[in-house]
Amino acid sequence: MENNKNAGKRPAKAAEEMAAGKTTVKKTAAATQVSEVKVQEEKKSAAAKKAPVKKSTAPKKTTAKKTEPEVSFFIEYSGKQIAAGEVLKAVKEDYLSKQEDAAVKTIEVYVKPEENTAYYAVNGEGSDQYKIVL
Repeated sequence: MENNKNAGKRPAKAAEEMAAGKTTVKKTAAATQVSEVKVQEEKKSAAAKKAPVKKSTAPKKTTAKKTEPEVSFFIEYSGKQIAAGEVLKAVKEDYLSKQEDAAVKTIEVYVKPEENTAYYAVNGEGSDQYKIVL
């Protein structure tokens, strides 16, 4: 019966010695394999915990690029019709013929139908010379 009494005490004593650092534990090949399997299982479970990437089966929505509409802008007076784009083109050409190598940042056009003339200012500067006859 003494063996039964001591058998219950040995594991507790061994655990106390291990905690105190008094004993060393020898791993066997089987114990090493078991610990490696546990590590692999932990890695698999960690990967399984990550949210899976869901692939959408719905058709992709195509977003239409916002583009400027094509504009046709005309000025009509005294039986005449003038396209605003042509007036702007004439203003640019006139300005660049008078001011070579000038940088154009802004253009303001003022059409006076009663005078059959378009006056303009470039980069905020105007002049009596800055006009075109329509």
